[in-house]
Amino acid sequence: MVRLNAPKSTIILATPTATPLSKPTTSTGGSSNAGGTTNTGTTKFGYDDKGKVAPVSGTITLTVGKKKIVANQIVPIIQTVVVSLPKGTVKAEIYVNGKKQNATVLSGAPFKLSGIIGPKDKVTIRAVDAKGDVVIAPLAYKAHPIALANVNFDFSSAKLTPAAIKILNKTIAVVRAHGFTSITLFGYTDSKATKVFSNKKLSNSRSSVVMAYLTKAFAKYHIKIKFKAAGKADTSPLATNGTDAGRAVNRRVEIDVQ
Repeated sequence: MVRLNAPKSTIILATPTATPLSKPTTSTGGSSNAGGTTNTGTTKFGYDDKGKVAPVSGTITLTVGKKKIVANQIVPIIQTVVVSLPKGTVKAEIYVNGKKQNATVLSGAPFKLSGIIGPKDKVTIRAVDAKGDVVIAPLAYKAHPIALANVNFDFSSAKLTPAAIKILNKTIAVVRAHGFTSITLFGYTDSKATKVFSNKKLSNSRSSVVMAYLTKAFAKYHIKIKFKAAGKADTSPLATNGTDAGRAVNRRVEIDVQ
């Protein structure tokens, strides 16, 4: 379920200041790919022609895509990327985990990437100048929170529904695939009072049960995750509390990853 007015997060991409991942190599012929050889010119991994680290940098701004509010779903993520390319670049491409992205890369001009980028993902810029010389520069990752998913609950309940378990399993897969190491959980209720729990207690119980499920799952995969969990009662509703549908949306735990 999409969180309305969710804050933007930023991933800072910057060239390494130490020795790049690969030593400079020169080659001609072969196929063109990120981290491989090129069909013309000289390929240098993360270096310019003077043997220095390539001056490539950029930012990725993570924003929540506009989508109809639906319970129990992964929030769509779109990255707006801006890079600063080496002087004289006539063509540039961006790769994520070795796969070329369908984006027009110009120095200082924003472009869009869909999907999620985390600590395990490798982002690479391939820049070519007029002579055909190539710089392939790995870009470093700096973690910031990402509003990833919402898990919803029945009225006056902190029990995980089948739909909630399904979205939690998807969350686990995303964390494993992208290497996130920290999860923050915020529990919420609708505005209706209940004789079983106070809204504060109920929201705490919801965040706790989500944390327990995730903790057990990550232990199975021997993955260490730092958790923070809090209950926010009926604050910050996503939809109106005046209808059954709106209240169902508001009964949730928001999952942020980093």
